[in-house]
Amino acid sequence: MNPTRNRSSIIYLLLFIAIISMVVYNFQQQSTTQETLSINQVAADIQSGEVERVAEDDNRLEVVYMDGTKRISHKEGTATLVEQLKDLGVTTEQLSPERIKLEIKPPSAWLGIATALGYILPFIILAGVFWFVFRQAQGSNNERVPRVQQKVETLGTEHIAIGR
Repeated sequence: MNPTRNRSSIIYLLLFIAIISMVVYNFQQQSTTQETLSINQVAADIQSGEVERVAEDDNRLEVVYMDGTKRISHKEGTATLVEQLKDLGVTTEQLSPERIKLEIKPPSAWLGIATALGYILPFIILAGVFWFVFRQAQGSNNERVPRVQQKVETLGTEHIAIGR
């Protein structure tokens, strides 16, 4: 196996992974750029009876209306959804299970892993880059030594060989 071919294959693989991750990130950003509602508008729509279901995923709210349309909203991270809606004038009656369905999704198990990788992965990549650079520099030093020794040997035995 050719070591330079292995290095270039690994570099191409890393570039491919980086491009794929940028494309996925771009699509995620595009999906979240749809029009968002304010929490005040969500409270007003609940009071008027237009909302069928609210799904809470961390601080992101997915509001489903009676006609089936879905809209996105965000809540404050310091208080619960019910507390914020009550502070905005929604009564306990309007939040009853017969009138509206509130869903609270638990955080994903992958969230902790993704957060840890976000901190660890840059260090691993940087260590890999240093390893490749130092391996390449070491390889070029090892190639020069035999050439110097060959030149010294061709000069003859009467000269002092410094390279040995």
